[in-house]
Amino acid sequence: MGFTQGVGPEEYQGWIDHLVGRGSIVVFQNQPFDTVDLTERRKGPLAGLRAAVRALGRPGHVRPRWDQLVLVGHSVGGNMAAQLAADAGTEHLPRPRAVFAVQPRLEDQASLRVLRSIPRSSLVLVLASDRDDRVGVEGPKAMWAALGHLPATSKDYVLVRSDEHGIPALVADHFLPLSGSGYPADALDFYGPWKLLDALQDCALRRQGCRVALGGTAQQRFMGRWSRLLARRRR
Repeated sequence: MGFTQGVGPEEYQGWIDHLVGRGSIVVFQNQPFDTVDLTERRKGPLAGLRAAVRALGRPGHVRPRWDQLVLVGHSVGGNMAAQLAADAGTEHLPRPRAVFAVQPRLEDQASLRVLRSIPRSSLVLVLASDRDDRVGVEGPKAMWAALGHLPATSKDYVLVRSDEHGIPALVADHFLPLSGSGYPADALDFYGPWKLLDALQDCALRRQGCRVALGGTAQQRFMGRWSRLLARRRR
């Protein structure tokens, strides 16, 4: 599992622990992006993946199945994950079986054209949220539109909605995927990004869970149920 973002892994520790608990080897790339142009930004994740392949190939390390690589990124990390998926093949790096871009920011046309090189065999899931005041839905929609070369059955766009029925409210803002000490995991994590990535990985590698990951199905949209006890107390 390749995880790309411009902030540290501690901000996603709950999600990383969850992925490791499922048996994944997580390679986290903390890449700079604010002061670099598109060309330099594309080089960073490529160099990071190349370094990971080299380091984990040495004695004493776990040995990933690089033919089962899945990429995930949040915010600009979502853009970098998608661009890495597009560039990996020509750079003789492992090609990802799936890509999960969570709340990618709006990019210019040159950045979006890069995504045409994502292999048609890859599964791609783009996630947006209804209270995202950093990238809104424009970034995710632009990335989704740039994936026109991929088969309809191999991609999907998901909008996570906030839920204020309970206390505390579940707000789907730009910090939705964070699961560090300041952002403890909640139902939006479990039924949103975590569930979707688990299913996307299972679909790409084992052809299981595909109806949860893709297709706008009831299984994909399911976000849990409020307990009867809580509902009774609210009355």
